Amino acid sequence: MSLESSGLTILELVLISLLMVILALAVLLYILSKSLFLYSDNIAQLIFCFSLLMGYVVISLSQTGMPCIVLMFLLQLFYLTAFMASFIESLIILHKDCFETI
Repeated sequence: MSLESSGLTILELVLISLLMVILALAVLLYILSKSLFLYSDNIAQLIFCFSLLMGYVVISLSQTGMPCIVLMFLLQLFYLTAFMASFIESLIILHKDCFETI
């Protein structure tokens, strides 16, 4: 089973669009839950989801012919931001656990 180049492009765009919709719903759920400022790690989770969403937006923009260096810079920026948000969330949870046991 082989797909043509245009078939692969359509499949790629459909999958990326589906992932972007799922991440956008997750961001919307965080915002609408009104518990964003209730727990301190929710903001880090929101930044994580938003960074991944922006990464998929950059990947979908790669079809438009943007320069490769700009795409790579933006991808690295958003993936590192997502990693840092996940790291900060784990530090917040660790900080909560350390001071609850004292």
